[in-house]
Amino acid sequence: MTAKVGVIMIHGLGGTQYDLGSMHKILQKAGADTHAVTLPGHGTRPEDLIPIRAEQWIDLLVAQYRELQPQYEQLHVMGMCMGALLALVLCERVGHTAKQGKLVTLAPPIYIDGWSTPWYANLRPLFYLIPGVASRMKVEEGEPYGIKNTLVRAVVKAKFERGDNFHYRWVPMACIRQVDRLRSWATAGAKNIKAPTLIVHAREDE
Repeated sequence: MTAKVGVIMIHGLGGTQYDLGSMHKILQKAGADTHAVTLPGHGTRPEDLIPIRAEQWIDLLVAQYRELQPQYEQLHVMGMCMGALLALVLCERVGHTAKQGKLVTLAPPIYIDGWSTPWYANLRPLFYLIPGVASRMKVEEGEPYGIKNTLVRAVVKAKFERGDNFHYRWVPMACIRQVDRLRSWATAGAKNIKAPTLIVHAREDE
């Protein structure tokens, strides 16, 4: 009898459960059930991210994991970008082991030092300290959208121009602060990860 397999799929910052695109269909074709949620503050409007804290994302995912884990012989965890950080923290928090499933991180932003990162990015901790600034400052998503491939970039640009609700055009600086907190948690807890882990990263990522 084939083992019952499930996959928790976690989207990136400003995105939705559709961030992982055809990965859902690929995994389902391989015989796995896929489970994705839209994280708090996502799928509506960017302003809704302002009051959100990283703990809310983690709490939602922990609850989902604990609900699904007894239903499967193997429950894998997969995250993209910020979702990869959440996947790391989730697996560390729930003690995810090889017996329970595997961990896949797609482009985890452990370091924010890519080719499209602006020179002033390292000054963001100063903005966090000034009351009200982090909630008012917008981090815009504009060309080249952190994408070097011209074909993929054209597809993303067309989606934005059509007004497709697949990704926010900007996120508040307050939300970047939560990503920084996740980065610190993921780094500190990495040594406790017990599940076999696949790390996928582009050679030139933004």
